[in-house]
Amino acid sequence: MLKIDQIAYTNRFIRLDPLIKLAFVFVSFIFSFLFHWVGDLMIWVITVTITIGFAKVPWKDYLTLLLGMGLFLGVSLISIMVSISPSPKMMLGFLSIGPYFIGITKQGIETAGTIFFQSLSNTASLLFLILTTPFHDLIKVMEKLKIPVDLLEIAKLIYRFLFVLLDTAYQMKMAQTSRLGYKNFTRSLYSFSALLSQLFINSLERYRKWAIGLESRGVIESSIVADQANTEV
Repeated sequence: MLKIDQIAYTNRFIRLDPLIKLAFVFVSFIFSFLFHWVGDLMIWVITVTITIGFAKVPWKDYLTLLLGMGLFLGVSLISIMVSISPSPKMMLGFLSIGPYFIGITKQGIETAGTIFFQSLSNTASLLFLILTTPFHDLIKVMEKLKIPVDLLEIAKLIYRFLFVLLDTAYQMKMAQTSRLGYKNFTRSLYSFSALLSQLFINSLERYRKWAIGLESRGVIESSIVADQANTEV
């Protein structure tokens, strides 16, 4: 079981109606886009307090997930703040590389700041939903909201494939470790690159066999899975 799933099944909000939690996230999204950065910061504080203080989600796990998302956000913000231009006008600071100038503009900083605070509040809202609501409860809510069946089936397939992907990665890494594939830095780089190159292919093969097996037993009746399995035979 994934750590996220474990938290979703053991938090204090497990019995709270998922529709209420989804409505809370939806409202927080709307407020995040309507109010200034102060409003975004307040939404973040409130959501984090509810998630950790009331739902009793472990703060270390929460911080780990938040930092992981923050890495992607940080890379995006850097690309927004930094601009390349043949002229250094409007740049607060710049470096010249040949005929071009790489620098930071006031507008870029303001845009990055707005996106940062909105992303911060929206990320906290999404983490609240993910860490307090099991996946099957989210699917039930989506079914009540009349989300197209095909979209729900795709969501289920992605969720199942995630487990196959992680299990395949674990088995491949254990096999490499038993062959001293990570005994030094150079060999670790080689082993890790080999793992990445084969991981997706091996995972798809395992998933194909899994889908065919379930379909043959009548467990899966979805046309999406059936078409996928039959296509890859």
